[in-house]
Amino acid sequence: MVKGRKRKADSINNPWNNRPYSKRYYELFDRRHTLPVWQQKDEFIRTLLDNQIIILAGDAGSGSTTQIPHFLFEALGFGNNTVIAYALPSRIGAMSIAQRVAEEMDVSIGHEVGYKTRFEASTSNITALKFLTDDVLFREALMDPLLTKYSVIVLGEVHKFRLSTDVLCTVLKKALEERPKMKLVLMSAIDEEATFQCYFPSAIIMKLPGPIYPVTIHYAPKEVGSYVKAAIDISLQIHSNEPAGAILIFLCAQAEVEYACWKIRQKLNASRDLVGAVDIVPIYSTISLEMQQRLFQPPPIIWNVEAPPGRTIFVSTGIAEASLTLDGIVYVIDSGFSYQKICDGDMWAEKHILAPIPKACASQRAGLAGRKQPGRCYRLYTEEWFQELSQQVYP
Repeated sequence: MVKGRKRKADSINNPWNNRPYSKRYYELFDRRHTLPVWQQKDEFIRTLLDNQIIILAGDAGSGSTTQIPHFLFEALGFGNNTVIAYALPSRIGAMSIAQRVAEEMDVSIGHEVGYKTRFEASTSNITALKFLTDDVLFREALMDPLLTKYSVIVLGEVHKFRLSTDVLCTVLKKALEERPKMKLVLMSAIDEEATFQCYFPSAIIMKLPGPIYPVTIHYAPKEVGSYVKAAIDISLQIHSNEPAGAILIFLCAQAEVEYACWKIRQKLNASRDLVGAVDIVPIYSTISLEMQQRLFQPPPIIWNVEAPPGRTIFVSTGIAEASLTLDGIVYVIDSGFSYQKICDGDMWAEKHILAPIPKACASQRAGLAGRKQPGRCYRLYTEEWFQELSQQVYP
């Protein structure tokens, strides 16, 4: 048996609530161990115990977003006054990942695992793992600069260089000096880890394995007129002609996402007897809690036994690049654009602009198709255009 993969005996109760583990826990337990990040679980625990700051560098698909909290509790112990704050850039990311990790830990959301965003919160006095948006953690730091209620701080997607995260790094640098037992974990994309090591010289860099299955890249033969229309057409072709597997479409704005969902549904309804069943799920920062539950549901059953299998089509803004864990993605359709935050020095504020994504984000998007099996990424731009993209996001 592979080291670290031993399942807990059925007679052992969950240390969080002293109840027997559920059947769902064991299903997720076996699935979690197939994620690439588990190859470095023991190394991460050793490094965490010996160092105060760790920078985890890896592409999307490693499983680090959901699995690192499990590793932290295994390293630091269950209970023992260990409280972890996990900061993410988006509301939906914080809420949906909290729900996923709570399910993997076999506990109730709002109790041992909770979340807190600007307008919603689900925590209690026994919450040991709290997912927050980075602006909420920043507000907590204004009231308590040493963040004394937390034993570990995890900052996700630091390579995006958001203003709140950058300021948090400044606050945390002082807090770490005052609290030598406090731990900090920074989650970054490949090629940006050195930037943060310059600011935290004592940090240890760990590179995480990416997707373990190959992803075939398909470029557009020429410039597309409308990436929204092109994404809709390609998704319909995939659903009608390709083997089973979920489709993830990357668009830019909420209006584009909602229009694409409506248009795909309209076209599929006209041919529902000829194709498999489909569940179309929009993803953007303000979707409802009910819609978030659909992110983790299995594909729908088929309408016709002779039709292609049912599948899920996710239509998302750039939020799905790293803030969410979506199962079963085999096909990714990448528009090549996103709304990016920039800091306006004259106005002392952040603003959003529509801009081409950098190569690092394109690699992250493509990698999502190779988590469970060989996948495909359809880029709605030419290979020449891709070569001209910047390597990273500009701060």
